[in-house]
Amino acid sequence: MPLKKLSSPLYPAESVNQVPLPLADQLKQRKSESSAAQRTIVIAAGHDACVMIETALSVFEGVFAEDAIAVTSHRHFREVDGCQVFAASHPIPNTEGLNAAKRVSNKLVDCGIGTRVIALVSDGASALLPSPVAGLTLGDKIEVNDLLLNSKLEIHEINLVRQSLSTLKGGGFLRLAYPAVVHSFSITRQRIYDPAVIGSGPSVGTLGTVACARRLLIEKGLFIRLPRAVREYFENSSVPLELPLAPRARLVSLAPPTWPRPTKKEQRTVAELTVVQF
Repeated sequence: MPLKKLSSPLYPAESVNQVPLPLADQLKQRKSESSAAQRTIVIAAGHDACVMIETALSVFEGVFAEDAIAVTSHRHFREVDGCQVFAASHPIPNTEGLNAAKRVSNKLVDCGIGTRVIALVSDGASALLPSPVAGLTLGDKIEVNDLLLNSKLEIHEINLVRQSLSTLKGGGFLRLAYPAVVHSFSITRQRIYDPAVIGSGPSVGTLGTVACARRLLIEKGLFIRLPRAVREYFENSSVPLELPLAPRARLVSLAPPTWPRPTKKEQRTVAELTVVQF
């Protein structure tokens, strides 16, 4: 199974031509369409986490502080009223990010029917939320991340491997939050836009399968350089060869950000991908 392309059935070409709206306007639309929600949880991760969650909280008034979590890098860290903000390391993950990922995971697992999750993802979220699969440690993740960053792999190839070794990346938000409705908004400054690449797609889906990641690493001569525990995981993983986007989930709409790189004034214009679980 090849890596997904931007014009694949998952991301149809016609949807890529949509003009994005400012984040606040998109959030207001989702608020009106899901007005029956009994609880709102807002989670932001990435370099733009603080400004994105600040915007979301201005739209969804009354969100409890314990239901609003932002994870960003030390460089972009600042306090946000009505929100728990965590700082973590980028590009090399650390224990701060591991602890923040556990807080996010626990919050998502706490979701239920009648809950809507607003997921706000920006560049850097992948390293900021390390959540290794069972059998792997943060040290394994750091070693793999260092290997990937010093390789000649493209960003979508790097994130395919990252997704394969994580409980949050590649649609982890969706799996943990089920049966909640998840609305995902993302922003990137990368030239190639793909919501499954931004932050390794925690609230979207996978770029490929575990088998795809293993094959890629072998073809690039990187597999033998992986930590032993990671090699064993790839060789013995019980994860199905064909991973769905997420359990009982489907894509509703997609609009990419503008290129070239957004100015400060344009930073609140983001891509939107709404995922409805049913």
